[in-house]
Amino acid sequence: MKTTQYFDYTRKRPDRAQAKEDWIKSVVEKPDKAESNLMAGSGNGPKYQKQKNI
Repeated sequence: MKTTQYFDYTRKRPDRAQAKEDWIKSVVEKPDKAESNLMAGSGNGPKYQKQKNI
């Protein structure tokens, strides 16, 4: 599984060390809910208009 440096660092913390890699993979593959990026305009949130250059 490809991870960021921050993710790797966080997993080493004592309060996060209990999270098993199998559990993390299952959550990534089948999340309970997904957040969308509103700025990308791909979610159900408000749509943003491009600013016109003046």
